Amino acid sequence: MKLRVVAWCNYDEDLPCGDNGWAAHNAIIDDIRANDYDFLGWHHVESSYCTPVLNDGKKYCFSQQGWSDLMTEAHRFYGETDYADYYIPDEIDEMAMLSSKQSRRPKQYYHGKVTAETDLNETFELQVTQRRFNSVAKNGKLLFRDFYRAINEGEITQDLENLRHIYDGDTLTLVCGDKRETYTVTNAERQHIADSRKYQQLRPQILSDDRRTSKRASTLYNLYTLTLVIKLKKQENNAPKD
Repeated sequence: MKLRVVAWCNYDEDLPCGDNGWAAHNAIIDDIRANDYDFLGWHHVESSYCTPVLNDGKKYCFSQQGWSDLMTEAHRFYGETDYADYYIPDEIDEMAMLSSKQSRRPKQYYHGKVTAETDLNETFELQVTQRRFNSVAKNGKLLFRDFYRAINEGEITQDLENLRHIYDGDTLTLVCGDKRETYTVTNAERQHIADSRKYQQLRPQILSDDRRTSKRASTLYNLYTLTLVIKLKKQENNAPKD
C-alpha cells in the first residue's frame, strides 16, 4: 500500500479517520524517523498539528498511550515500559508542553485541503522456502515472528523490508525455485502470539515464580512474540488452457 504522510493536523480536524493498520502504522513511523520528530502522546491529542494526515486523505488518531507506543517503536526503544516516556509530561503546565527536550513537532501543516490519492495498492514478490510455500498454500497465511524488531536491527532482507508496507488489497507473489503462486492480501496485522519454544525455555521459571508477583507477569508477557500475520487468498489463474 503506497501510503505516506503528507501533512499534520489537529486531533479534532474535520477529516475522516483512517484505520491504524500495519501499512499506515509504518508510513507514520517512516515520517517520524525521516524528520526526527519527538513528541508525547499528550501533544498528539492536545496540541496543534500533531496528528498525521496520509495521502489517502484521512487523519490517523491514536490514544495517548497508543501514540506513545508508536513513538517508542519509531525511536527503537523496546523495553516493556519505555512507552511511559512518551505518554504525558511529568508536570502538566505550559512550560512542560513547550519544552524543546520533549517536543520536536511537525512543520508540514494541514491547511484545509488534502487530495486523496487513489489506486494505492501495490504488488510484492517474496522468495520463500519450500516449507513456507506449501504452508501458505494449505493455510492461507504467512507468519513472521519477531519481524518488527529484526527489521529495525537490520537482520531482514530487502524483500521483507518491503513488506512493512503491505496491506489489504495488495498482491503478493511467492516464489520458490521455478514455482510461483500469486495471492491477494485480505489482511495484514501484528499479533502477539504465544511461542511454544519460549514456553519450554521459561517453564521452570514460570512454575517457580509466585503467582502474585510482577516478575511472574513479566515472564508470562515474554512468552508472546510480536508476529506479522498476512492472510492471503489465492488468485485464480485466468490464462487460457492449451
